[in-house]
Amino acid sequence: MNQTANLVIRRLEPGDEAEWRRLWTGYLDYYETKLPEAIYAITFARLLAAGPKEFQGRIALLDGKPVGLVHFLFHRSSWKVEDVCYLQDLFTDTSARGQGVARALISRVYAEADAAGCPSVYWFTQDFNTTARLLYDRIGVETPFIRYSRPAPFTTPPARGGAIIRPLCSADEPQWRELWKGYLTFYETALPDEVTDATFARLQSDDPDEMRGRVAEVSGRLVGMVHYVRHRHCWRDEKVTYLQDLFALPETRGTGLGRALIEAVYREADLSGSPMVYWLTARSNATARQLYDRIGVLTPFIEYDRPE
Repeated sequence: MNQTANLVIRRLEPGDEAEWRRLWTGYLDYYETKLPEAIYAITFARLLAAGPKEFQGRIALLDGKPVGLVHFLFHRSSWKVEDVCYLQDLFTDTSARGQGVARALISRVYAEADAAGCPSVYWFTQDFNTTARLLYDRIGVETPFIRYSRPAPFTTPPARGGAIIRPLCSADEPQWRELWKGYLTFYETALPDEVTDATFARLQSDDPDEMRGRVAEVSGRLVGMVHYVRHRHCWRDEKVTYLQDLFALPETRGTGLGRALIEAVYREADLSGSPMVYWLTARSNATARQLYDRIGVLTPFIEYDRPE
């Protein structure tokens, strides 16, 4: 890496707006995306505010000239007690590439996550973004996960299969724990009891920034669950909905239960004014992807994580 000593990474300041706009427009141009003026104004204001659930922004200066930016956000995860850090936008001006700017920006996010007590950092990139992935493969770890999004428009018919889809309640804890255990077993994951305890408590919270939980009930028995969280997105005024966990008992599969749970999240997203819904699944999860390909849209994005 050829990183110059004249590279400075700092917080965005009000006087950076013109250069930030130039850099962010370059980033959006790469993704062939145009955003209205209102989103530019809202996003920059939120980046400056740097509230606990708002995006934060850092800018890179090379010999005093702005040459790069990064946006990141902390949000809840059902798999961790602490928040996780979502690195959404990363861009380096073409004139400054190959000088360690992008690496320095990611490293700064790592440091900010450590300072905030949430060292887990993740981001997405298109699988064909070979130039960026040369760096990401050195500073991050590619996960087996690919991303699906809700199609637009999408109508949500009533749940099928005789299941009642309803909010999780405190009396559900024993059955929910069995579903949670089955879900984690599928992913060959074991979590400490403190994470499971914290997750169940958060799923019942009235705080809009916490995780949300819905369960599927048939004849008094819980047979499926879904967890989701809403968080800010730099490209939108409204929040987006991240559907993190979805599980149905093996004997219920093929009955429309998984679809009903996803459709319930779609309806909740509409009611909350955050109609964009996305989720991840393992590339090898062929069974689930048969459903996701009908109810969602496979995007070209793959996930990277900060190395442990």
